[in-house]
Amino acid sequence: MGNLVKHFNLEELDKMATPTGRKRGDDTPNNGVRAKKAKVDVAEMDTRELAEKGMLESLTVAQLRAAIGEHLSCAVKQGTRKAEMVEMLKKYFKV
Repeated sequence: MGNLVKHFNLEELDKMATPTGRKRGDDTPNNGVRAKKAKVDVAEMDTRELAEKGMLESLTVAQLRAAIGEHLSCAVKQGTRKAEMVEMLKKYFKV
């Protein structure tokens, strides 16, 4: 076994196998830190604005239900899919 260790230069095997405890650095110019996207506050935006910008899908189901109740003056049945609610608002705003 001693010959194999010398043949494959494995004298420093322990040093090579010991983890350093750090991840390798990224080659990106900002040192691996991604820039955060600025969140759009949909709560303050008008529903018509969101429909025109094509951002109705970003609303939660509760927000969609509230918008339908406000604009269409009707209640949405339990079990209605989000996509169906988005389509209802798109038809209402004609977008």
